[in-house]
Amino acid sequence: ASVAKQIAQVRQCELTLTPTDRAKNDLNLTGNVDFSKTNAITGSLKLAAESLDVTHYYDLFAGKTQPAAAGTTAAQPAASTPANPNKEPDAVKLPIQNFTFDANIGRLYLREVGITNLLITAKIDGGHVVLNPCQLQLNGAPVSAIVDLDLSVPGYKYDVVFNANAVPLTPMVNSFVPDRKGQIGGTTTVSAQIKGAGTTGANLKQNLAGKFSVLSTNM
Repeated sequence: ASVAKQIAQVRQCELTLTPTDRAKNDLNLTGNVDFSKTNAITGSLKLAAESLDVTHYYDLFAGKTQPAAAGTTAAQPAASTPANPNKEPDAVKLPIQNFTFDANIGRLYLREVGITNLLITAKIDGGHVVLNPCQLQLNGAPVSAIVDLDLSVPGYKYDVVFNANAVPLTPMVNSFVPDRKGQIGGTTTVSAQIKGAGTTGANLKQNLAGKFSVLSTNM
């Protein structure tokens, strides 16, 4: 990397993990970050990998929670005054303008879960964050999402579309619910469209709209 006139150029940032028989485990980051503006950072970064297998690292860090010792009781949290349930979160303006982050991963493995052709583009401009495209193949099934999030207004505005078509259940269950390994099969299709403004009950009732569907076959 180099920095000149408050612009950082990342020519090569490489992380190499232990390769496996399924993946090279080589991750690369390139791009530029412009600090020349006093009120905002601009630029673009790209994350790329031909193939990643994170199974070993997931197994290493995803240990089971240890039960509490016999005869001990958990400490009770101190009583606090509840926040106003109708107050929306304050508007957020990120110190980032016209910034783009791209991710392109050819193959990603976690136990029996296999993701291919992962493409993500995130654009950040102040309090406006757009995720489009966000798409991948999950064990051969197409999955996609579009997220449009405006943080610049109190309570935020959001528009989310998600689709997953005929995702195989067996690899998911075998990987994350090992007690049920080999017991659940079939596929699941999920479709969701959610649009609204605000996060409190009153604003959700007034502004939230959308639809959601789940279809499971041959379980």
